[in-house]
Amino acid sequence: ANAQRVGFERLVRRITPDADVQRLGLPATTPQQLDLLVSSLDIQDERRSSTRYIARVKLNFDANGVRNLLRGAGYSIVDTRTAPI
Repeated sequence: ANAQRVGFERLVRRITPDADVQRLGLPATTPQQLDLLVSSLDIQDERRSSTRYIARVKLNFDANGVRNLLRGAGYSIVDTRTAPI
């Protein structure tokens, strides 16, 4: 759930104007809402040791669901393609 929240917050900062985030803050979402917005989750580059587990998490969000949620909360959407993070 934490990876979904962090990923969603990064996405919001990438696709909305800074002024909207400063004015409105980050949208409040429940874990259930995030579950519905995430279309897939992929674990990549797993590494393990006797004391640690490290992996990259790739989240894909439902574009229409995210747009609807943000527009309904008063955010503008910047629809430009950027490189993946």
